[in-house]
Amino acid sequence: MVKILHPSGPTTSDISQMGGRNYDYTKIYSPDKLGEEAKENARVWNVYLDEAESYDTDMIQGFQNIIDGLLVFSCSLIINCPPLA
Repeated sequence: MVKILHPSGPTTSDISQMGGRNYDYTKIYSPDKLGEEAKENARVWNVYLDEAESYDTDMIQGFQNIIDGLLVFSCSLIINCPPLA
């Protein structure tokens, strides 16, 4: 299957299928009332918190993978090195 990318970016149907996660926040959160778009409970902040949580989760998973690799590498060096004395 060949996907044709639109010059204006991915469409709503393309976005909602990325990674199995629903990225169409217009369906997740109701629109804000006129004049309340920047208040503390506005949709923009809910979207921001969702994106930040996703980003933080990915970063933590990446750090854990790096640490696991470093531990395996350092343990293999310790086991395979002869004693100094």
